[in-house]
Amino acid sequence: LSVVGVIESPTQPIPAQFKFDASRASDGERLSRKIFAKAVSVPEEFVHFIPPALISNTDDMASMYVSPKKQDARSDDRAVLVDISNTTNRSYGIHSSNVNSDPRCNDLKIQLTNSITMGGQYLPVFVQLPGFSESEIPRSKVPNGVVLMEVKGLTPDGNINPFSDQVGHVAFIRGNEKDCEAEVFRHYEQKVRQPSVDKIRQNLQLLDPSHPIARAVITIDGGVPQLIAHMESTGQKVERNEKSFSLTEC
Repeated sequence: LSVVGVIESPTQPIPAQFKFDASRASDGERLSRKIFAKAVSVPEEFVHFIPPALISNTDDMASMYVSPKKQDARSDDRAVLVDISNTTNRSYGIHSSNVNSDPRCNDLKIQLTNSITMGGQYLPVFVQLPGFSESEIPRSKVPNGVVLMEVKGLTPDGNINPFSDQVGHVAFIRGNEKDCEAEVFRHYEQKVRQPSVDKIRQNLQLLDPSHPIARAVITIDGGVPQLIAHMESTGQKVERNEKSFSLTEC
């Protein structure tokens, strides 16, 4: 079990329902509390843990959908191609960057962004469709290259709950667009993550988001654009050079 500790203070007492209950805790939780208390040099009774519903992990999953073209002397049955024109942002080209693939297959990459909390909550569905042309997403009408569509019922339980009022999102992304990945994840932070965190806090009756016990803890294994979008949403700026990152308050 992963836990995130907070320290109770006289000015910000921990609500009773979120206090650490040693009688119900596992050996691992008690050990985690002991280690955390020793690390920050406070008595164990002042250490409590953020609710599992406010601890989440985000990861992307990409799938390739292929409609093979008619075989002829110039084609083969390999599924994906190298997007040479998109060397600065290959993950957002319409095809993969597999150097052993062939350019004469008709395939499309669809990317799904998943966020799941330790409490078992699955955040709304967010689907990315990269690689659209300028004729499909004109630069004159969509300068940032991203069109976001809300789809009612596009939810994890959408196939079994026809009465769901939840909304999922589909992002249509122009190919070969500089900085489009960060723009996509800005949409994700604004439309998916932050509303979900606000709703979870409301359900937990944590009405003060600045309280230590109401912190939302997120783990991300994505690239720099995803990190930039997330940190911007928390009021921080990410600066990168060849060897390091730095965070500053905005």
